Amino acid sequence: MSELLASHLTSDQTDLANRLADDLTQESKALNERGIYPPFLQMVVETLVRSAESESAASTLERYQSLGSAEIIGRYLVNQLRFLAGDEERGRAILQALVSKAGRLRKSADELAQHIGIESSDAQAVLAKMASLRLVRGTDDGWEIVHDYLAQKILEELVDPEERESRVIATC
Repeated sequence: MSELLASHLTSDQTDLANRLADDLTQESKALNERGIYPPFLQMVVETLVRSAESESAASTLERYQSLGSAEIIGRYLVNQLRFLAGDEERGRAILQALVSKAGRLRKSADELAQHIGIESSDAQAVLAKMASLRLVRGTDDGWEIVHDYLAQKILEELVDPEERESRVIATC
């Protein structure tokens, strides 16, 4: 950690920053990343801050460890879906429609609405919530999942294994 940054942190904050750097570097190596994969940093810090805000407490090394440390990354997707407040199933269906074995797909809100059998305005509302949770982003020609890593997690965690196989065949 740089001396300038370290000079502005308390001992607890320095311990947390060092542990985050170590854990995130280790997790990033699994993706053949050099250094820290930025989406991992986003996922962990966002989870840590939300936890601290919900309890009106500070983000500390102890809090990070109580949340499961680096396991936060693996649980990020499922945890974010919980924030859709009543739209979890629609959110899951939209995420499933935006992935294939080949990676992320881009679809319009109308295409997504038709695919999952809801009104376009309902799809837009769910997509807006998902965008605020940093799961999807709008582009000039549609919506897509924000990170390749999340697309892979969606395929692994939300798509039925048989359907996953058919997506492999369909994209070949």
